[in-house]
Amino acid sequence: MHTLLSGYIFPHPPIIVPEVGRGEENKASETIEGCIRASEEIKSLKPETIIVITPHGPVFRDAVGISVEKRLTGSFRNFRCPEVRLTFENDIELVQSMLEESANSGIPAVQLKSELLAGFGMEPGLDHGAMVPLYYISKQFSDFKLVHVCMGFLTFDQLFEFGAAIGRAVDKSEKRVVVIASGDLSHRLTPDAPCGYNHRGREFDELFVRLLGEGRFSDVMALEEDLIEDAGECGLRPFTILFGCLKDYGVQPEIFSYEGPFGVGYCVARLAAGDRKLREGGSEGNE
Repeated sequence: MHTLLSGYIFPHPPIIVPEVGRGEENKASETIEGCIRASEEIKSLKPETIIVITPHGPVFRDAVGISVEKRLTGSFRNFRCPEVRLTFENDIELVQSMLEESANSGIPAVQLKSELLAGFGMEPGLDHGAMVPLYYISKQFSDFKLVHVCMGFLTFDQLFEFGAAIGRAVDKSEKRVVVIASGDLSHRLTPDAPCGYNHRGREFDELFVRLLGEGRFSDVMALEEDLIEDAGECGLRPFTILFGCLKDYGVQPEIFSYEGPFGVGYCVARLAAGDRKLREGGSEGNE
């Protein structure tokens, strides 16, 4: 039995946290139902460790980042809810293995320490990209260690290889692990959207959801650059890392929900890790 149990895609709008939304979260009821369904499944899997990949932590242009503090804490204080606070024990052993595998693959990875972040004017802790999925998961299940990964502005190929390095580290750990990729789709779906309106935002979201549901991950990674730019998304890089984590498995995707109630596309999906693929004859592809 492999130890990478499953991957999930979560969106991360703080407004779907009831303490933040204060009723407005009801406009995203399908997304909330999807998050609850995914969280209930994760509870049934009983992972020892959850890896969360976020686009909103400390992000570097030339490296990915991995938090290395022993305790990982976050809150929604930036969204007027400091009382909603979560703390997890970091899986330092798995983090060290991930750093080693990443180095062996030639993918630069930064250890996110408090003193390093202070030098860049950044604060340690869990960002809202991590906190929103963890809020819902923790309502169902909290007996797990956490690994907090921050995407970098590397190429999609590099991010995919970093994900593959994570997968190898998980295999070596022999721990039961679930990987969460946090990200929203287009931020330009409506005239009142956060980044303004672009008619290609809807095109991007519909294409992404279709390709994801069909398991065509390499086609997602090869989407037209202009389309990605016009859509104003924040999820493709975390998703690409997740695809890399699952490269050695037959993946069974299922879309739980998609909607865009606030002008931003929210998708919840499961990428179940099926049987391992054979390595002979070029069968390590991700389709």
